[in-house]
Amino acid sequence: MRRTDLVLLRAALVGLLDFLKEVGYTEPPYFCRFLSTMRHNIEICMWGNYEGWERLLVMLKRDWQMAYYGFMGISEYHREVEKQGWDDENSFQLAQLIAEVEVFFPNE
Repeated sequence: MRRTDLVLLRAALVGLLDFLKEVGYTEPPYFCRFLSTMRHNIEICMWGNYEGWERLLVMLKRDWQMAYYGFMGISEYHREVEKQGWDDENSFQLAQLIAEVEVFFPNE
């Protein structure tokens, strides 16, 4: 991942988090805390002209793994979507937004 990719990754994270808020939930999905942490870390590093990009990438990969595979992670969220009775359009949009973030973490 290049430094310029962080702008795109941040935008993808914001899009995913905003979508999850828009569709409404009584309580944010557990994995949102990791996505928010990723977004905040990118913002802090961008605004602070942080030069330790390798360390940031390690943290982003760790947080993505926790968001995706961790307790009630993205990989399990389809069950919640089915339980809430989402329509096909929202389900497809969620999958698309997840893929937009996932592209930055191949083989993770």
